[in-house]
Amino acid sequence: MERTISVRGTGTVRLRPDTVRLTVRTEVRDLDFTICMTQAQVHQEELTGAVERCGFRAEDLKTVTSRIHPEYETVEDRPGHYTQAFSGFCMEHELELQFPLDPETLGAAFEAVSACGSVMHCSVNYELADPDAAREQLLAEAARDARRRAEILCSASGVRLGELLHIGYQFDGNDGIPDASCCADGAAPKLLRAFGAVNTVPDDICLTDSAEFIWAIS
Repeated sequence: MERTISVRGTGTVRLRPDTVRLTVRTEVRDLDFTICMTQAQVHQEELTGAVERCGFRAEDLKTVTSRIHPEYETVEDRPGHYTQAFSGFCMEHELELQFPLDPETLGAAFEAVSACGSVMHCSVNYELADPDAAREQLLAEAARDARRRAEILCSASGVRLGELLHIGYQFDGNDGIPDASCCADGAAPKLLRAFGAVNTVPDDICLTDSAEFIWAIS
């Protein structure tokens, strides 16, 4: 029976974020459906104009979700009896703007979008521009770690590390690339603008992954 050694290698890398994803959510409410839709279009044009004044193109502002739905409120129609009454329509848009990480550009973009009256929420995610390269670096580190551990174990046990027989890796569907984020709600636009003026420094993104390696030993 062939003798083997099985080692699980773990790769860990810390990378500085180099990309910003600025997400904004706008809301418009009105009793009239047509007015609600029209006003939402006006607000989107306002938001587009704001990012263009920061040096971006209109097409850089991407729509993530867009939906309109009726809203209801609970009313007492007679003593002790409550019912749901239609209170109007709500039009919600979620849009994203991605660009290379630069504090000055981020501050200007945040200031511009938060000044738009329909913006109710802003969030900033710090990400990696090339997540595939990060994953490759991570797996290469896992392989080196496994080899290093195997060689130490063999040396301490008085055996020789032989041919690599098997590599086991299970991808769980998660790309394994987290991000750092911060957000602010727009109940008070002045607070939003103050939040954008803060020179935040994102933490490094820490990635970890592992794989199993089996070598013959003699």
